[in-house]
Amino acid sequence: MPLIKKMSDVIILWKPKARNELSMIENRCGLEDGTLKELFNTIATKHRDSITIDLKEASPARLRLNVWTPIDLIEEDD
Repeated sequence: MPLIKKMSDVIILWKPKARNELSMIENRCGLEDGTLKELFNTIATKHRDSITIDLKEASPARLRLNVWTPIDLIEEDD
């Protein structure tokens, strides 16, 4: 019987203590460098705030504050 690995499509993230943890999570979720750091510094600023990353194909909001509130990222052109 083959071994089947299943990855989670939804990740709930609280601000980690390790300095390099956010960049590793961004890399594994396909987010731009510095995205999570910016979100935790500007939007998810309260002690119990979390960022939800929804990687489902038909997700209504890829990023959310505290599971329910959609976060719209504004992409800046260089």
